[in-house]
This record gives sequence, C-alpha cells and structure tokens, in this order.
Amino acid sequence: MKIKFITQVLVFVLVFGFALACSEAEVEKFEEESFIVEKTKDEVVEESDVVSYFNFPLQLKPGEKEQGYFLYLAQKFGNFLETYDGVGYYGFHSGEDWHIRKKQTERDNIGTNESADKPVYAIGPGKVLKVSKIGDGSRGMWVLIEHTVELGGRPFIIPAKEIESHGEKASYGKDEVYKIYSAYGHLDKLVVKEGDNIDNINNENTIIGYIKDMSGPHLHFEIRHPKSQSSGTGQLAGDSR
Repeated sequence: MKIKFITQVLVFVLVFGFALACSEAEVEKFEEESFIVEKTKDEVVEESDVVSYFNFPLQLKPGEKEQGYFLYLAQKFGNFLETYDGVGYYGFHSGEDWHIRKKQTERDNIGTNESADKPVYAIGPGKVLKVSKIGDGSRGMWVLIEHTVELGGRPFIIPAKEIESHGEKASYGKDEVYKIYSAYGHLDKLVVKEGDNIDNINNENTIIGYIKDMSGPHLHFEIRHPKSQSSGTGQLAGDSR
C-alpha cells in the first residue's frame, strides 16, 4: 500500500490546494477565503500555485450562501479506513469528494446534501479528452479535461509538498509543467463531448454537466500531473463507487 500511495500521489498532486483541508467547522470559511473561487483567467498570478490559475468546479449561486448553502469536503484524497456493518475497509481514494449542502439551523455545520443536479464547471480553458461511464453507469459519467499553457505563456507551477495519510507519508518537489489534467466524476446530463474546446470562464458555457441524482450524490474531483500514468487516458482512478 505504501508504494501505491507514493505512486498515486502524482495522480492527485494539486488538489490539496483546492481543499485547504476543510473541517466541518471551516466549510463556510472555504468559500470566503479561498482565492481559487475568486480568481479569473484575466488575473495574472506570478510565481504561485498552479491552482491559482483555475476556478473551483462547484459554485454557489448569488444568495445561496445567505440561504444556508455551503461547500463541504466529504472525503479527502489518500488512504482511507472505513467501517461498514462492522467490517473494516482499507483503500486509496485518488480524488476528493465534494458536496453542496444546506444548513437546517444556524449552528448546523453538516446540513443536508443538496448536490444532486447541481452544475459542475470546468476549472479553466482546455480540451475535453475523455467522456465515459463509471462502471455500469449507475454512478454516472466522468469527464477528463486537458489544460495546456498557451505558447509563450508561463508554466503551471506545482509547489513542493509532503503528504501524510493514515500513517503513510509521501513527498514531491517543486515542478513546472505546461500541461495538467482535471477529472470530474459522478456526472449526469453532460453538455460536453470528447473533442470539445472550453474557452470561457465564469459563465454558463463552462458547465460540463450536473451531479448525478443517486445515493450520496457528490462530485469526485481530481487534478492529474502530466507524468502520471493516468493522465490523458484510462479511467477515473480509484473511484469505483
């Protein structure tokens, strides 16, 4: 499992910048303080994380925050240990699972899952490389988008990081790349197809699909390093649920 963890960390090398390690008490702060949500493609970010270039794939509509809606990190990236019906399950989660939830009271930090049929946005300009079913399709579709730096542009900068998950550690050094991939899982009602170019940010044209209405609806989200064995091809790694 240790070897797998170190290898798979390349698949999901960037999403920690999106997550900001949100706890239940911090989910509201995420939207307020995260520069990712507020950045646009017209803003110049010098010598910063690659995530600074992108937007977040889930967005609250105007007024929804005041109504009690918030973004919620349901499952983090990395090794996991879960118990179901008294049986322990150990595995590896190659992405992050995100909800849009709604508070039922002012002090309610969990709320109800309102993710079904919510729009999912491309995080930035790119090309749709892959559209496919997850398993038999009962858990929705997934979309893979390739993001490439324009000719003469600055490379995406990946900061050095050390990761620990359930007692296992992995690390990687700073890197500069000219191509990166984003993956979105458990979608329905897709509005993109393989080969589509995505050019616009922060408007309806960036919607790639909607979260599938299923048991435990959520967005499974990954950022993939171009050197990863999963980049540009294959399946939605690590997510068979």
